[in-house]
Amino acid sequence: MKVDYCDEKVIIYLVDNYSEDLEELCFDIVDKLNKFFDIQLKGFYDVEIYRDINYGTVLEFTLEQSDLYIDFTKIDLHISDYNNYKFLYEIDDIFDIDVKKIYLYNNKIYTPIDKLKIENIEFGKLVYKNTDVIIHKSKVIDM
Repeated sequence: MKVDYCDEKVIIYLVDNYSEDLEELCFDIVDKLNKFFDIQLKGFYDVEIYRDINYGTVLEFTLEQSDLYIDFTKIDLHISDYNNYKFLYEIDDIFDIDVKKIYLYNNKIYTPIDKLKIENIEFGKLVYKNTDVIIHKSKVIDM
């Protein structure tokens, strides 16, 4: 489990985790954030869950800024699931890793995650949002 805090969001990366019970997964993550990372989430959170069968799950917890929510001792979650989302890796150099297919989009290079060997992950940046745009509007090169 990797945890990032970016732009007022808590982002959780779970490699090889493709859970079906999303509510249980979210509350389990909230509990682990509290126990192991000393991060306490309280209030109303929008949770966007991105799942790819080849990678696992990425969860984004965003605090809803609302004056109507009064009880900040509890956590309430609004869960949005993006199942079967196709994750990609943004890479700088195609010669650093062994890939069979790349996508060229906006002067950046992407490769499907299922084509990447796990030991080469440090050479890429995980892209889990809006990958359908990259896949459908890019130039595809088979290597």
